[in-house]
Amino acid sequence: MTTQLNTTAASNDSTAILDLAHDGLKRTIYAFVRTDLSPEQQMVQAAHAAAEAGRRFYRPEHGISSLIVLAVSNLQALYKAKMLLERLDIEHDMFFEPDWNTGHSAIGTRPLLDSERPLLKGYQLWKLKAARTEGVAA
Repeated sequence: MTTQLNTTAASNDSTAILDLAHDGLKRTIYAFVRTDLSPEQQMVQAAHAAAEAGRRFYRPEHGISSLIVLAVSNLQALYKAKMLLERLDIEHDMFFEPDWNTGHSAIGTRPLLDSERPLLKGYQLWKLKAARTEGVAA
C-alpha cells in the first residue's frame, strides 16, 4: 500500500506534511511545578520545564505532544516527584531557576504515551488558586 499526498493540499496546509511523519500515537509531556512560588512564576517555571523537555526529548515521528501541568507543594515535593519518575524509569528534565534564589522549580517529562499516563494519577492538576483583580473593572 502506498501513501498518496495531494500536493495542492500540502502546499496549503503544512500540517499534512507533519502528519506523514507522525506515528499516530498520542503523547503528553507532564510539567510538575512548585505551588509555593507566585502564580506568575509557576507558569513561567512550568513553561521552562516543558520547553526544556520538548527540546531534549522531541522526535519528529512523535508529532506534537499535549501538555499537562501538575502541582507539587514545594521543593521537597518536587524532589519526591523526581524520585518517582526515576523509579518508573521516566526520563525527565529538572529545571533550575538561577534568579531570586529559586533553585529547582519544575520538572518536564519526556512525552508519555496514553498507556503511561495512569502512572502519574496521584498528582493534582495545577490550577490557579486566586485570580488577581488589580486594575480590572468590576
